[in-house]
Amino acid sequence: MGETVAYQANTIAAELAEKVGGRSVMLHIPDSLSQKALEQLLEDPYIQQRLPVIRSATVVVHGIGDALAMARRRHASESELALLAERAAMAEAFGHYFNACGDVVYAMQTIGLRLNDVERARVVMAVAGGASKAQAIAAVAQAYRIDVLVTDEGAARRLLQMKSESDM
Repeated sequence: MGETVAYQANTIAAELAEKVGGRSVMLHIPDSLSQKALEQLLEDPYIQQRLPVIRSATVVVHGIGDALAMARRRHASESELALLAERAAMAEAFGHYFNACGDVVYAMQTIGLRLNDVERARVVMAVAGGASKAQAIAAVAQAYRIDVLVTDEGAARRLLQMKSESDM
């Protein structure tokens, strides 16, 4: 996605798996594929072999993104961007876009982990940093269980500030 590879969830997952004696399985598929391309990929033997393994993960490490920023990176159409704005999308994870209450307001067709796969995982670890990601982190935390959040001081301080503002 154009970010520093060392900080991407895939890299962190691979290093974590290595350190604890586990294994990391990655499936690299572009986000913006046509319906026909998605269907063809689902028929591919490599994909068919990998999907059950990925979907049975016991530890999931994933990133959380700002909804509109992620949609732009995924080459969403202008109508999709308008829909996300209209529905007040705040966060993106697993190709799903969430509002501040954690409700799914839009879902892209993707191949890989789905939200119901995450529910079955033993440990769910989310990675997001920067004060600008605080609203996205808060929205996703309303949507599903996050056992471990890897973040930075900027996001943590903003999350605490948001919490104290909502308690007023």
